[in-house]
Amino acid sequence: MRMDSMEYDDEHTKNLVSFHRTNKMPPRCTTVSFGLLLVLLLACNIGQLIYLASFNYQRSCEAKLSNLSKEKEELLQRYNTLQMNIKLRELDTNYFNLTTQRRELVNKVRELVKIVEKEKGGACQTDWKKFGGSCYYVSTVKKNWTSSRHDCLTQGADLTIINSREKQIFVNGLLGLDINAWIGLTDSLQEGTWMWVDGTPVTTTYWQEGQPNSHEGNQDCGEIVQLGQVGAWNDDGCFAKNVAVCEK
Repeated sequence: MRMDSMEYDDEHTKNLVSFHRTNKMPPRCTTVSFGLLLVLLLACNIGQLIYLASFNYQRSCEAKLSNLSKEKEELLQRYNTLQMNIKLRELDTNYFNLTTQRRELVNKVRELVKIVEKEKGGACQTDWKKFGGSCYYVSTVKKNWTSSRHDCLTQGADLTIINSREKQIFVNGLLGLDINAWIGLTDSLQEGTWMWVDGTPVTTTYWQEGQPNSHEGNQDCGEIVQLGQVGAWNDDGCFAKNVAVCEK
């Protein structure tokens, strides 16, 4: 009985020791598994964070790319608009220039038509002679320069203006031998400055030698002197009486 009791006590003691060991110290594999689980969870979290960061970055890049594309389209549209505006301005300028040139050409054509019509116009009135585009008349009554001009004006004409050699020869040919006739030449406004009755300056002259001399300071009107083929000019007192050459 004593031996059996002792064996029982030993066995019981072993079981208690084994029980305490089992409850105090967990198995090694459990610890390792738990650690691996933590590492796995951490890795999953890190991976998820990386994925989210990458996803957000991608969306941000896509948004920026979309904005850049929109800005590019807007800039391209503005560029095209500016190019179109420039072309429109150029077209407006060209149109204006062409319109101006056309207007000038039309005016020139009208002037040429007037000249041609005048050249081809009907015969001059009785006693009027045609030369170029004008008609000329030599009065038959001698009067002073002012009255002679008045008579020309009442007939829609004026004292003739001689501005070319051809015209000088023509007017000289209208006069009889040694006849003097008033022409539209005067320096009554300013002594020594001869002007035509239309206000234009005298550029071509046919003065007789020594003329104009403004004899006694009272010769302010011009006359043509029938002389040879061309004739000549002379200054005379406006009160003198001559025939006159009218032009219209």
